[in-house]
Amino acid sequence: MAQKTQGLQITTILASQSPARLETLRSAGIEPQVKVSEVDEDAVQAAHTGESYPGIVMALATAKAQEVYRELKLADSTSPTIVIGADTMLEIEGELIGKPHRKEIARQRWQAMRNSEGQLHTGHCVIFNPALLQQLNPADAPDDATVSPHYLRTVGTNFVSISATETTLVHFGNPTDADLERYLNTPEPLHVAGSFTVDGLGGAFIDRVEGDYHSVVGISLPLLRRILNSEGANWTDLWTAN
Repeated sequence: MAQKTQGLQITTILASQSPARLETLRSAGIEPQVKVSEVDEDAVQAAHTGESYPGIVMALATAKAQEVYRELKLADSTSPTIVIGADTMLEIEGELIGKPHRKEIARQRWQAMRNSEGQLHTGHCVIFNPALLQQLNPADAPDDATVSPHYLRTVGTNFVSISATETTLVHFGNPTDADLERYLNTPEPLHVAGSFTVDGLGGAFIDRVEGDYHSVVGISLPLLRRILNSEGANWTDLWTAN
């Protein structure tokens, strides 16, 4: 679906199957197309072994966005378009963990997480296609357009991509054994990074968050705004026209 503001029409594509990311964008006034990436996440992570944890999630987000960009042949599109990729993982006790997929693994993780804290790293990548870039002027970017401490801008022959990571400190509560077991009997903790959600059934087990709440959900709206601003675009350019 096209987005429109002040004469500029932008097509926004979300390279993620996450319902939470989609709903976060929708709540912010953006109605993206969804195109799920088929990237081999294990292979990407293995290729970046030894990098910082913020760097790893940034690489995963970039790989997802790049695959969708290539598959949809957006370099040749006459429609101004951005592709957004994202990936979230939890760092706790020096280990980077993603989705558990199995109840036993989720239980082990919660035993380590309860009454503790962890850093949630959410990598983002935004790819701008040529049809959009020719309408933007990076000179219009604010002087203080600092995107993120973990930031990479790549200029290709037919795209510009900006990758960055938002890190948030999550303080976990101490759920009772009965509450934890009931939670683990639901499908929710098996299919989300870190075995928890802050906006779902697991929200009661999170005591507080230091940093961007939306990043814990799976996509940082302020970080996306800074990425857009750094290329001379406005955040409201993505608002869906009524």
